[in-house]
Amino acid sequence: MKILKKSFLIIISFMLLLCMPGYAAVAAEEQTVVENEQLTADNMNFDVVFAIDGSGSMKTSDALKLRLTAGRLFTELAASDTSRAGYVQFTNVIMESAGLTELSSAENKEMFRNSLAGLKDSVRGTWDTDISLGLTEALRILKEGESFGNDRNPVIILLSDGNTDLPSGPRTVEESNAELTATLAEAAQLGVPIYSIGLNWDGKLDTDYMQNIANQTGGEFYNITTASEFNQYITQIFGNVADGESTDLKPEYVNGRYETNFVIDNSSVLTANIVILTDKGVSDPQLTNPAGTTVPLDEEHGVIVSRDVSDANRISTYTILKIMYPEQGVWKVSVAGEADDAVKISLLTTYDIAFVISGEENATAGKDVTLTGRLVRGEEEIRDSDLLEGATATYMIVDHEGGIVDENVPMTLDTENMIFTCTTNLANSGNYYITANLEGRDGIFSKQSTQYQLSVDRAPIEVTGSSDVPMTLWCNPIKTKGSFNLGDYISCESLSAVDCAAADPEGSIATVNYDKDTGTVTLTPMTTGSQTLALKITDEYGQSADLNVDLKVNMSWLWFIIGAVILAVITVIIILILKKTKPVLKEPVTVELALPPMLLSLTPAPATLTMPAKKSEVILGKLIQSDPAAQSTWADPVMQANLTVFLDKIKLVAGKNNEVSVKIMPKVPGIVLVNNQNVDTAKGAVYPLRKGDKLGLQFSPDGANISTVYIKTGQGGDWGFDQNGTGGIFGGQGGFGNPFGGQDSFGSPFGGQGGFGSPFGGQGGFGDSFGDQGGFGGSSGSQSGFGSFGGNQSDFGNSFSSGSDQGDDSFGGGSGQDEDSFGGSQGGFGGGSDDTGFGDGSQPDQGQSNNDFNFGGNSSDSKKPADDGFGGFF
Repeated sequence: MKILKKSFLIIISFMLLLCMPGYAAVAAEEQTVVENEQLTADNMNFDVVFAIDGSGSMKTSDALKLRLTAGRLFTELAASDTSRAGYVQFTNVIMESAGLTELSSAENKEMFRNSLAGLKDSVRGTWDTDISLGLTEALRILKEGESFGNDRNPVIILLSDGNTDLPSGPRTVEESNAELTATLAEAAQLGVPIYSIGLNWDGKLDTDYMQNIANQTGGEFYNITTASEFNQYITQIFGNVADGESTDLKPEYVNGRYETNFVIDNSSVLTANIVILTDKGVSDPQLTNPAGTTVPLDEEHGVIVSRDVSDANRISTYTILKIMYPEQGVWKVSVAGEADDAVKISLLTTYDIAFVISGEENATAGKDVTLTGRLVRGEEEIRDSDLLEGATATYMIVDHEGGIVDENVPMTLDTENMIFTCTTNLANSGNYYITANLEGRDGIFSKQSTQYQLSVDRAPIEVTGSSDVPMTLWCNPIKTKGSFNLGDYISCESLSAVDCAAADPEGSIATVNYDKDTGTVTLTPMTTGSQTLALKITDEYGQSADLNVDLKVNMSWLWFIIGAVILAVITVIIILILKKTKPVLKEPVTVELALPPMLLSLTPAPATLTMPAKKSEVILGKLIQSDPAAQSTWADPVMQANLTVFLDKIKLVAGKNNEVSVKIMPKVPGIVLVNNQNVDTAKGAVYPLRKGDKLGLQFSPDGANISTVYIKTGQGGDWGFDQNGTGGIFGGQGGFGNPFGGQDSFGSPFGGQGGFGSPFGGQGGFGDSFGDQGGFGGSSGSQSGFGSFGGNQSDFGNSFSSGSDQGDDSFGGGSGQDEDSFGGSQGGFGGGSDDTGFGDGSQPDQGQSNNDFNFGGNSSDSKKPADDGFGGFF
């Protein structure tokens, strides 16, 4: 609303000046007025362009051409020696346009007024409307008139009865709207408010369209339905643009005249514009000053009268009394008119004042600087409390690179001197640019100062605290560095802009290093002793300061020894803690040895070894040597089988929860398998061994002869490879040497009594019969091993047992009584006496029925010996 008032007042001022063709030469008093008007350049340097809709529909919407009257009204209000005005009339093409015209002379005002009055609507009533075309042309006029960057106030006033409508071209509505979007964005960027006035006589105005134009540019939208509203809103626009104060007066109708009082409340008013709006016209304006004297209405007495006298409108819809520099007090105005007229009278005041900012001389970086804001008229400083009471001021500071240092910082009104002050502190030297804004109470005026340049000198380097910095360092054999922040001892513009070094580097007992990024000075001792180390602080501008360091450098042997002792104590404590918490070997371990066939007779009995007290690991070879009984029975077999080195490469390591890990150390000279899995002897391996578990470690030094070491935690027991049948890997009576039956040693892993040369037969060698009565190299009798691989009748798939071949397809230790048995006594796969047994035979009935899956162990028949099955493998 404030901006609207300004724009309206500007229009009225222009109109007033345009209606002054009959005045003579300007008197000396008028010259004074002109000079004073020039002082108001910050808010009276108007560049206004009217964008006027001339389409055929306007003949109905605005038959009286009030839009042209409004244009003249705004021009009358805004007219001054520093104001300019232009216009563009548009339909779907540009009909007429006029560039910015200076309103500094009566001739120019008359020319512009006549130009506006002479505008004609479209000769074709169907011509369309392209609003973006008119606004783009209006913005072009402002740009060509250099309205930007010269302390001027550009503004566009749009007067139309609708929105863009282009059924006949020459372009589409979409193209027009695209241009409108770009034009509004540019206007907003350039700071050009667009005030859109909609002539809504028939209620068909697209108010959203007109509102959007105003909103995007910081203007206002007015929806006008009566003639009196037209001029009223133009007056408001002027008040907003001119930063003037607008007051609606309340006239009374007395004896055929409308009269009202108005107040000039301070002496800084440049113009008091009495705007009288009427529908039927008024006459005989009269003006009375605060002394009660009737003032002649002429320029000689500082009063300018303007009326709407266009040929198209014989009735004057507005009358303006412009009073220059009115004296403070209560005034009275009256006009003759008809009783039923809608007369409105308002007061628009503008001010001949400027806000000026100044600063201290010799401002220094880092020091407080006082800024002062004064309200002036020319060279005269205004101390009018009526004007300044309740006013507010803020300032903004920009550095030489355009960066904002401070913004919207309030200033304080010194009510005694009627000036505004503030204090700021600028950390760096250089040039700064300061502007300030002054707002009168209740928005009666607004002033922006011209830019003030403040030059700030570089801050000197000064010692702010003690000039001596105490510091103790240590040297030989270990040097300790010392540091301090330079900012704790000196003040300067910037720590990064200074240098700090030893004044006499050659005579110093310490080196000096300065980090500009952190402001840290670091001293490194070179030798022991005491010294007042002088530091010189300088900058590129020739400023300098001295700072001393009271330096003492001691021998560091004592601290070295103390540190070594403390470290040793800590190390001992850690070792004790680790030893206390480290797991130890507790459970005994049972080991058994399986030798190659040629050494079978040397096989020692299993040995249960007790772990050494409080040990977390032990070498298996040494553990065996530490047990007298084991040593006496194991020494010779171990040596004969070349196992000494292998046993010394096996380490038993304690773990949590009484677990033991078997660690095969790297670089074992031979082939190593663990549970039939190859081991990378170059790297070694670790295998966990829980209580009750057993691990088989195969070792061959030459790739031919293989020995196996079995390790089990806990006491010895059923190992599955003794000489009583339970030890057979795959059943039978054999030990490890007879895994599939019979009584054979390791040399006969699959047969009867034969040696290594009869691995698959009964008593014969590998080359025994493969047919009738023969195994895979031996007989099918009770002593055959892999035995009667050919069965009773030499069939390859028949009995496969070490006992008698009672039926077909047995595969085990004892006699198979039926078909398809797979091992153990009575033909089960480790058990059962019935068909296709494959179970452990440990339950009374599991080995008796067909299709059981017994897997080793004892026969289900309690009368049978426990020597059958696939069972005691482990």
